[in-house]
Amino acid sequence: MKLIPTSHRGLRSRHDTAVFERHALANGVTVWLQRSPVLLTEEGVLVAYFRNVGNVLDPKGKEGLAHFLEHMPFKGTERYPSTEDIEAAIRNVGGGKNATTSRYWTSYFTAAPASDFPVALDVLSQILTRPLMRAEDLEVERGVIQSERRRKFEHGATLAAHDVDELLFGDHPAFSWGIGSEASIDAITLEDVLAFWDAHYHAGNMHLVVGGTFSEVPDVLARLQEAFGGVPAKPALELQLPAMPVPATLRHRLTNPRYSRDRFFVEWVLSENVPDADRDALGLLTSAFSSGMDSPLAVELRDKRGLVYESGLMGASFVRNIGGMISLELPVTGAQYDEVQPVAMELFRNLPDERLSTTLDRWQLGRLTGFHYPTQLCLRLGGDLVRYGEPRSIHQDQAEADDTDLELVHKWRDYVSRTPPVVVETTSHE
Repeated sequence: MKLIPTSHRGLRSRHDTAVFERHALANGVTVWLQRSPVLLTEEGVLVAYFRNVGNVLDPKGKEGLAHFLEHMPFKGTERYPSTEDIEAAIRNVGGGKNATTSRYWTSYFTAAPASDFPVALDVLSQILTRPLMRAEDLEVERGVIQSERRRKFEHGATLAAHDVDELLFGDHPAFSWGIGSEASIDAITLEDVLAFWDAHYHAGNMHLVVGGTFSEVPDVLARLQEAFGGVPAKPALELQLPAMPVPATLRHRLTNPRYSRDRFFVEWVLSENVPDADRDALGLLTSAFSSGMDSPLAVELRDKRGLVYESGLMGASFVRNIGGMISLELPVTGAQYDEVQPVAMELFRNLPDERLSTTLDRWQLGRLTGFHYPTQLCLRLGGDLVRYGEPRSIHQDQAEADDTDLELVHKWRDYVSRTPPVVVETTSHE
């Protein structure tokens, strides 16, 4: 290994707030008690993650089903029969609640001051163990979700990115868009919702995170057992995804007036699993090339050509255990692409090691001047739980970033430089 020289290697955040103790309830629910060395507020948080349960499980033709399960439990429970009742219960103690659906996990949380742990616990347990799931609520949420889809996903860069994924990867579940389509949203029935809930939202898939001041509550494990001990005990789900599809055609063109702006998506598809060390190397490489207004790509496009005013146009994403993508976005017209693309690739091929050192050094400085609030950190653990099966220590992540291998960075720079990408032009006009 050849380490990248920086000025701040080994310096860590003063407080590692991502320290957790693992426990288990009798039915198999995994519990993570946060042991933060510092608490700055009275806030406590309870987060229920359902690992490997997200829109990657949506049945064909019923895309968006997992997203319905983000909404439906909040429509009413046995003790709180309406949305207003749930909202009032938690807001009246200065707390809050919400839920999130991703491809690989679903999460629900409640938060409140330390003294109101019983309220936060009761609201979350009601949502997860006593939801009413009524037919009339499904119809209301169908309208909400259709409206959300039209507002967020039917125009601009989001629509273009969706269409590129669909063109290149078809209906592969790793590239599903959780919102679904107008037709698939309309096709979802109450029977679908109830069957999906029963199949996946059980103790084997459930990770319960207790953070902030709630982790100091006396007899907290006994109280969690009382609240969630009735969640059905079933084996944990381990996802088995189909092989990564590799597009056969290297050049495509998509036209839609709702794209609003011309752009090129340049994709290097990785059809094999990418190890953690390589992921770190790719993250540093793409960030050094395109993140920050002084990055080589941003300077070339903005300062020299007057074409765009943004950064972060290159990145890498990974599909669990089967591959990933290195993506470069060039927001230029077709006529400009043939001029800009070779210049951008030449800059990439010749990215100096000094730029890598500068980028890593900035990361090190940034973590020394930031703080991971304990409760907010608990709301960002979904990726860790899916990928590693446990929360990751902040200090561990920092150490691995420090140890990014320069030779691996060079390997991936050479790979991108030599491998023909798949190019998709998205344009708003014929």
